[in-house]
Amino acid sequence: MIKARYGDYPWHDSNSGDYPTTQVDPNGQQVEVDVTSVMLLYALTGRLKLDPQATEGPVFQVSDSLEDDKVKHAPKFIDISKFTYSVDNGDNPGALLDPWGNPYIYWYKWEDTPTKWDVFGYHLYSTGPDGEVANDAIKEKIDETTGVFNKDFRQIADSEGIIFSGE
Repeated sequence: MIKARYGDYPWHDSNSGDYPTTQVDPNGQQVEVDVTSVMLLYALTGRLKLDPQATEGPVFQVSDSLEDDKVKHAPKFIDISKFTYSVDNGDNPGALLDPWGNPYIYWYKWEDTPTKWDVFGYHLYSTGPDGEVANDAIKEKIDETTGVFNKDFRQIADSEGIIFSGE
């Protein structure tokens, strides 16, 4: 739905300091969340807006709160009440969580490397029950400039129980 409306999937904003990565899971435990996971949920809830047609490269607008007036009227692409998620320092949804309580990982273009992206779609995956250990293993298999997985990434994914989705 995002691609149909805006012409592309949500890009990553390299100004990652705008996103809270220390969050609280549904059990009240503090968790560190990958910034890409936060950006995806921000885009799906209308808090991250990308203008890929901007004259000086993509322009990002980030809102911290679902109660922000700009966000209240922005398109929403998911019903957040149907998902498990972590929360930021306030009570705003921070990252979608998989059945094991680990954030889903989302990879797509960074705004400063749009022409270097060699993959036509996004990568979305769960790190499975092993969480961060599995995420670190698979991240080593991604070229951050191109977003392309190394040839042996499936072996790591299978051995770590990682579940992938993508276009």
